[in-house]
Amino acid sequence: MEQEKVCTKCGQSKPLGEFYVDPRYRFGVRSRCKVCLAAENRDYDRRHPEVMRASSMRYLQKDPDGFRERARQKYAANVEAVRAKVRERKLAEPEKWRARNAVSNGLRDGRILKPDECSVCGRSDLRIEAHHEDYMRPLDVTWLCSACHGETWRRYG
Repeated sequence: MEQEKVCTKCGQSKPLGEFYVDPRYRFGVRSRCKVCLAAENRDYDRRHPEVMRASSMRYLQKDPDGFRERARQKYAANVEAVRAKVRERKLAEPEKWRARNAVSNGLRDGRILKPDECSVCGRSDLRIEAHHEDYMRPLDVTWLCSACHGETWRRYG
């Protein structure tokens, strides 16, 4: 019979396999179960987005190919959920999607040109993205690197 332990967070008695291994703890496993620790980690990530961003950027810089491969795998495992979320966002913000399509079509047709560097910091090593100040003027965009674009959204929404 497998030994059990009571989670200090949820109070449920669970098999030791439901706890992360850690030799510093009694029974060689953590005091909170995997489910409770995962919930705590998600909550922490939501409350501290800047810490998560910094961690992701460190990982991206350390292993860009691994980071991208992990993103591809995550997408492949959740294709339908991702597509459903995109459909919801399209319905919620149609003007934003019309503006994005206008930029895409403008680039394709040669009506607008995409520069090789960010208009704010001058970087050319990151993806250059179109930023709309006003979605009602879809071809009036500022070209920003992904870092400056993210910072703009965090600052101004």
